[in-house]
Amino acid sequence: GGGRPRDVHFTNDMYKEGSLFRGQAAEVLNPEAHNIRDRMRRAGVAPRDHLKEERERLKHISLARADAEVEAGAAEAERRRRDGALRDRSLSRAQAALAEMGVGDTGGEGRRTTRRPAAEMAREAEASRAAAAVPSRHKSGVVPAYLQRRKAEW
Repeated sequence: GGGRPRDVHFTNDMYKEGSLFRGQAAEVLNPEAHNIRDRMRRAGVAPRDHLKEERERLKHISLARADAEVEAGAAEAERRRRDGALRDRSLSRAQAALAEMGVGDTGGEGRRTTRRPAAEMAREAEASRAAAAVPSRHKSGVVPAYLQRRKAEW
């Protein structure tokens, strides 16, 4: 053993053709010849704990995901709050505009419209269909626009 000291890190030299298939006697006398982790421990070097590193990496990933979900939840809550505030502002502006025009209440707290009787709605629909069926130039009682302009010129 007066040669150079053996490396305590993994190299491909560990798997040279002659050293892979040793006899039974060699395995019994020196079982750790191919075990780099045992050789590193004997040399005083702590072998790398890959399992521990992977657990830490996964823990960091899960913490980052949890933080992202909390941030996304906060952003969603803020968006909902802004949407609600916008809806409330729009509703109050619309109610103020209706009050200025003299239109009555829109139907009470929380209701946006009031339902009219079906007979009244049917009458209005029939009237609008009848009005749409007759062209405006043929409606009785309506003075054509060109006659109104001529009268204004006199």
